[in-house]
Amino acid sequence: MTILITIAFLLAVTGSFILLSLSPFTFFEGLADYLRPQKTSMKSKIRKSRKNKQPKGLKLLFLETREILRVTGKSGMFTALCILSMLLFVVGVMIALSMKNGYLVPVLAAGLALLPFYYVKLTAGRHKKQINTELETALSIITTSYLRGKNTIIRAIEENQPYLNPPVAEVFRNFLLQAKLINSNTKEALEGLKVGIDNSVFHEWVDAVIACQDDYNLKAVGYACGVGRA
Repeated sequence: MTILITIAFLLAVTGSFILLSLSPFTFFEGLADYLRPQKTSMKSKIRKSRKNKQPKGLKLLFLETREILRVTGKSGMFTALCILSMLLFVVGVMIALSMKNGYLVPVLAAGLALLPFYYVKLTAGRHKKQINTELETALSIITTSYLRGKNTIIRAIEENQPYLNPPVAEVFRNFLLQAKLINSNTKEALEGLKVGIDNSVFHEWVDAVIACQDDYNLKAVGYACGVGRA
């Protein structure tokens, strides 16, 4: 009976988080800030005003997982991942209670709940390899199109967009939205493009294309546009 009541309670909590679109990590972080004694010294106020505290622990894991899913075009799976985490949390509690060991409840519950997030993080290496492969292909076809005739970089990316695959496709799609609808300054839009992928070769390619915007002769010889590296 105790196990059934515990399961019902945990499922009710899970449903509340889903209805409120609230992350467990955000909830516990807010609770910790509320329970933590408030420091009113001038030093603490200055530190708080700078707001340069880097995420760590569970919050860092949460943010990294969400970012990996975003760049791989699987952002919609994040909610399902959180639901799976809560279900595994319940399973962990059930296993510990069935063993009649109260000390195992937090260990199994937290351990099983974090498994989906650690799995996504551990697969990040394969994800990075996928990015490098897709990026090499994307830069090659975009560079070829850009150097052909009088195509602008926007036109070159636009005509090759159907041939790009995730996660690279999303980065270039965001660039087109930025360049065509938000900011008409192509150089500034290209600078924003560099943020989308953390890759040194890609950053060099973007810098080369930016240089071509100032000197058309660089594009004509194909040197600064990264033909040899794309």
